[in-house]
Amino acid sequence: DHGRRDIILSVLPQASYRSALDIGCGDGFITQRLPASRAVGIDNDPEAIRRARTCDLRSVTFRELSLWDLSDAFEGQEPFDLIVVSG
Repeated sequence: DHGRRDIILSVLPQASYRSALDIGCGDGFITQRLPASRAVGIDNDPEAIRRARTCDLRSVTFRELSLWDLSDAFEGQEPFDLIVVSG
């Protein structure tokens, strides 16, 4: 998993983002390292989200959510600057 994380992070444009979304975040091992002021990880696996929520970074949140429910879940919020599909 660390190899995949390092590859994904290495191909991101070198920038600091205001907000990032990690789709298919699993236990959050990529979400926690995204170069953003605020990062949200989503996954439809409740056990993966439970593990991800052990992360104690205040700038990172995790939600049990299906890809198909994204538009409703974030309606009315500012768009994400960075979206990563990692799972």
